[in-house]
Amino acid sequence: MILIECSANPEIWAKILHIQPSVREGDDVDVGTPLGWLIRDGFFHPWTDPHMHIELRNRSDPIRATGGYPLEPKISNTYYVDGELDRKEVYGGRVVALGERYALVELQAPFTYLEPFFGLCGLVGDEFGLIDGGIPHYQWAGLLHKKGGGLSSEAKLLNTPIGLVQSSNSWAALLTCEDFNIMLDGLICVGLSCYLNLRRERLVKIILPKGSDLQVGQKVNLKLTIGGAGFTAHLQQAFEGLVENDIYSKSLLKDRRRSIASILTSLNTQA
Repeated sequence: MILIECSANPEIWAKILHIQPSVREGDDVDVGTPLGWLIRDGFFHPWTDPHMHIELRNRSDPIRATGGYPLEPKISNTYYVDGELDRKEVYGGRVVALGERYALVELQAPFTYLEPFFGLCGLVGDEFGLIDGGIPHYQWAGLLHKKGGGLSSEAKLLNTPIGLVQSSNSWAALLTCEDFNIMLDGLICVGLSCYLNLRRERLVKIILPKGSDLQVGQKVNLKLTIGGAGFTAHLQQAFEGLVENDIYSKSLLKDRRRSIASILTSLNTQA
């Protein structure tokens, strides 16, 4: 963990995780200053690439796992769907990279551009937006949208119902995932990881079961089907081979969808 006191406002500290530091206590840092090396620690799943975790916090409470300042994304008035919102059942793609337990697929499907963000297009009622989250294996996701308010309860991805809105504000909605299968050329996959990106890349991360034999460059077809083997089976697949006390173990994950919905509802009430 690295804690950085912000020079513009010493009451605000930045907490940065998942880095082996090359800086020392008391060093002055600026934009572009190397801080260290990305490391892989026990918080990462096999399908998670090394990355930084950054929070802005009050200096009186810099370390806890919760309590960071909420950040609202700067969304412009430029937004559109890149692709046709037709009623296809199967979407073609190509495997562009493989990692431990995942395939990165360039997908020919509707994506949303909501300046400056780009991501896989989701629908809540007639409102489109960007899906962000691991579905259904993390059991929740977010929908970043433009209009806000009046959202219906059902959310769809690639014309398949994937979840229900639990809370929303003027720019985002929290979804709890329903049970569905992610099929890649007949292979039942563990989950689908959706991200907001800034480079307009039509990429999705497919979480694979152990022992899959996909190859880079392989053409694939993605299909979502309602009603899968159940969340228990998804979780057993997802966490096969991981220790029971992993941060996202089955026991911790089971009730997380309720707690997150409760937290966001509380935040909405305070706002």
